[in-house]
Amino acid sequence: MLMRIFAAIVVLIPVHGGLSQEGAPKYEETLVKLVDTLGQMTKTLEMIVDEDSGKAQQAALRGQAEMFIATRKQSETLAPPSAEEREKLARNFRPQFEKSRKELVGQIARVQRVPGGNLVLQEIRGVFEKSVP
Repeated sequence: MLMRIFAAIVVLIPVHGGLSQEGAPKYEETLVKLVDTLGQMTKTLEMIVDEDSGKAQQAALRGQAEMFIATRKQSETLAPPSAEEREKLARNFRPQFEKSRKELVGQIARVQRVPGGNLVLQEIRGVFEKSVP
């Protein structure tokens, strides 16, 4: 399920592009923010080694998940890029997304084995749910 959701994110993201208005978020900025947020979630999960550390990290994970969801929602409002720019974005960001995804999936698998880990992982569940248009 996680693989399918991340694949959907990677496929959907290159479909959208930056706005031509000044001050509007550019698609590259949005992609960087999404990749960074995945990295932050991975680092937070790395700190979970027992039930107490899991409870201590729940608020941080909740905030990171909310940031990721808000950024993903923002990316859906951006105008589609040209075919050339879409290829450039995919070429530049797909490896970063794949690396972040693999690291996050590994940490999720590890935290699932920690006592109370599944409860902590509920905080980032929304990141993996398919967004409804």
